[in-house]
Amino acid sequence: MTLKKGDWIEFQAGGVGKIKRMAKDRSWADVCCGSWSKRVPDPDKHLKPATSAQEVAQ
Repeated sequence: MTLKKGDWIEFQAGGVGKIKRMAKDRSWADVCCGSWSKRVPDPDKHLKPATSAQEVAQ
């Protein structure tokens, strides 16, 4: 599955967020995690789709 803007994701280290922006060349993505956001390099390598609605609700 290809990640895209608006997808809920899960960090490899734990935690969930929503992709707000992504570079056209897919070299980075800005992920919103509630009260903070993070720019993640190479999102296809470092992020994975959230696997359940319960993870997203947390």
